Amino acid sequence: MAVEYRDPERLMEVLGILREFGEDARLVAGGQALMVLLRQGLISPGVLIDLSGVASLAGISAMNGDVRVGATTTIAAIERDPVIRARYPVLAQAAAAVGPLPVRNMGTIGGSVAHNALGADSPPALLALDASVTIAGGAGARSLAVADLFTGYFETALRPDEMLAEFTLPTLPAGARTAYLKFAARAADMALVGVAVVVTMEGDTIGDARIAIGGAAPSPFRARDAEAHLRGAKWTESALREAGRLAGRAASPAPDAHASPDYRRWLVRTLVPRALASASRCAPAEGDV
Repeated sequence: MAVEYRDPERLMEVLGILREFGEDARLVAGGQALMVLLRQGLISPGVLIDLSGVASLAGISAMNGDVRVGATTTIAAIERDPVIRARYPVLAQAAAAVGPLPVRNMGTIGGSVAHNALGADSPPALLALDASVTIAGGAGARSLAVADLFTGYFETALRPDEMLAEFTLPTLPAGARTAYLKFAARAADMALVGVAVVVTMEGDTIGDARIAIGGAAPSPFRARDAEAHLRGAKWTESALREAGRLAGRAASPAPDAHASPDYRRWLVRTLVPRALASASRCAPAEGDV
């Protein structure tokens, strides 16, 4: 079946095509995830909408103390951006962990998040940052916490006539330290488990902790029990191990060809303490720069 190709230059044109074709339309940004689905015959769209010509959807900029990241901003651009590296190092680390360089040069943060593929690197970092996303659609724009965007394996809260427009990264607490760790069979592979953390200290006491995990459930998630255990606790190896145990208990992986559920839970229990320890050794994220 022939597939129609559209290359609009304005967001309103994109939304008009989405209204016209509904679920028969697919957006193309970097196309890294989409091409896999097409080759495997998992989707057969009637129209492909190329977003590369819509300039308003790309770029990184400061906005009222927060930072805006357009949905078609490439993973490589995020990895290299000085503001992201200074203020949100966990996101820069997650970007650097994505596949080989050609994938990072073409793949976009919006594409990574919209597909909600198991083991994607960007979503846990966005969750740990308490990021929000602006969704554009026929009924207007709406804002949603990234935590509320993911609804299941390869599923999100996006409606057929909607698309991701931009992400908003709030300023981190003063002195926050961050880290992202993943384990994959090969460096270029998706994460079997990826862990993003943000932690603040008050002397030798943990003030706040955020732990976001990908690859260990149908959608990336925050390990809330582990976070609660760490808040107000002394920084000790036993406290970090217990956080790993609680995070592993919260995981709900399904068996697949890459790893058993027990193995993914073990990875969670192992990587969470390591990520927290790695964050403690990093320089604090900078404030508004």
